[in-house]
Amino acid sequence: MGKQLTRESVKKFCDDFAYRFVSSECMMPEFRRLSCKDAQEVKFHLLNSLDLDLQDWLEDVGISIDD
Repeated sequence: MGKQLTRESVKKFCDDFAYRFVSSECMMPEFRRLSCKDAQEVKFHLLNSLDLDLQDWLEDVGISIDD
């Protein structure tokens, strides 16, 4: 039997990752011009992409996600 995760734990990981990533990148000179609204949009898109891709990858490697 493969390993199992809950959808909630995957979502929390993705949310935490996206928040930390955007927070740290906003300190980089290339991203200092981002407004808070723009940063939130980047976080939202990163979160959604990461969430979907991570769930697909976990299932591909045999880790099931329970609701």
